[in-house]
Amino acid sequence: MKGFISALLLIGFSIYGQSTNKDQSKIELENCANAYNAKQFKQAIQYCDEAIKLDPNNVNAIDIRGWIKVNLYQYNDAIKDFDLALSLDPSNYQIHFKKGYTYFYLKEYEKAISSLDEAIKLKPNYINSTFYRGKSFHKLNLLNKAQNDFESCLKIDPNWVEALVETAVIFSKNKEFKKANETFTQIISLDSQNAFSFYNRGVILLTILKEGEDYETKGCSDLKIATELGYPNASNAYQQLCSI
Repeated sequence: MKGFISALLLIGFSIYGQSTNKDQSKIELENCANAYNAKQFKQAIQYCDEAIKLDPNNVNAIDIRGWIKVNLYQYNDAIKDFDLALSLDPSNYQIHFKKGYTYFYLKEYEKAISSLDEAIKLKPNYINSTFYRGKSFHKLNLLNKAQNDFESCLKIDPNWVEALVETAVIFSKNKEFKKANETFTQIISLDSQNAFSFYNRGVILLTILKEGEDYETKGCSDLKIATELGYPNASNAYQQLCSI
């Protein structure tokens, strides 16, 4: 995911309805954010709870509490907070995104797509929404729709490794192995520790493409590197394909 967690660190957040929020609610919200940044999630929820008691319309406190619950894997409770926040601020694209993101990890992919559609309508250039919608389409095996979303992401950031990985996997599923091989090569040039890409490029070279005089050397080298990087099954693949 493209810097998403760090991008949501609660530093310099804005206060909704600043003229109506009680001063103490603002203080508790700041305490909540500071505790979140210190990864003191349970303490952070207590501060946000207090902020919401003092000002039930404090959208930031409700939103942040929901995101903290995501960090604690309390996904269903997080959805409730995001729904409450959206009832107060229905045009907040980030909350729609967080709701879609949470549904993705609940494996409720159709609901994720619905929320992410709303986020994209409100903020088309926020590519994290497009990326997670693509991942949701991918999980539903809607490969063309998924590929379109990942291509949209890559138009904005051609070097986004996670989007490239998703794209390479779809190429493989569609039996477009040359494109998959080229994409895995691009990923490796950007991330030399990407064991998944070394493994898949090696397998494609050795079992499908078999192109070039030195394809065996290159493919086996990829599997060896994937093994050294700890990728599951890489060692077995190396033994089967390269120990002849």
